[in-house]
Amino acid sequence: GDLFRFFANVTIAKTGQVILVQTSTRKVLGANWEGTPVITDDVTGKKSIAELRHWKTPMLQRVLDSQSEDKLFTVDLPFAVDIGSGLDRLYLDIVAVTDEFGLDFRLIIMIPENDFLGDVYSNTNTAIGGAVGAIAVLMVLSAVFAYFLLLPLVDVERMMYEGANFVESQSAQQEK
Repeated sequence: GDLFRFFANVTIAKTGQVILVQTSTRKVLGANWEGTPVITDDVTGKKSIAELRHWKTPMLQRVLDSQSEDKLFTVDLPFAVDIGSGLDRLYLDIVAVTDEFGLDFRLIIMIPENDFLGDVYSNTNTAIGGAVGAIAVLMVLSAVFAYFLLLPLVDVERMMYEGANFVESQSAQQEK
């Protein structure tokens, strides 16, 4: 009830997920994604709070594929591990929620690296693409500029060649 309403409004980074699980029963007491917190037994029709194994989100499935469900409840806390690599990396943190009256929950937090670094990588790639484009444009402009800058030298080169080979220039031929 109230825990599910609370967790439904919890935001972890952009797409991160958080789930509160009772350690002894592995019943899910709250999560920040949509799902049915209650399951119905097909045989008896009895309703009960769903256990962790009944919840299947892609992110939670990655966690369960890399860390066994038993490990999530037996590991020394606090526990943190990276699953995967690059932008596909998933940060997993597990913390205890306990008190002196016997409260014993696990708060499982899953955050994709893409939430943190996706914009950085995207902006870096955009900047690199812009720099490469600017360099290409500058190279083309330089070549055009060099062509027009050196165009008068073609006439100088032609006149020097004619002078060195004692070739009569066209203007001298026209004066005769």
